[in-house]
Amino acid sequence: MTDPIRAALDKAAEATCPTARTIHGSCAPLCIHCPRVAANAIAAFLRALTDSDVLALLSAEKNQHHGWRDTLAQAVLAAAKDQAND
Repeated sequence: MTDPIRAALDKAAEATCPTARTIHGSCAPLCIHCPRVAANAIAAFLRALTDSDVLALLSAEKNQHHGWRDTLAQAVLAAAKDQAND
């Protein structure tokens, strides 16, 4: 069974660095630094959020069938877009 955290981290690394592709289905990325960079960024992001921040975001969601991952991902992308306009 694949480690779901590692699989998600590989996806984050691919989003961070387009050269982080896997070799023959293994989990050995071409860019060995990308998963660590992604992991450090994700860990810092999660540690910076308070439980209250997350609960407020999720409770504001009008569609109760909308997944929390999508809600959080959309909020992160919106915040990054807002930051780019500052």
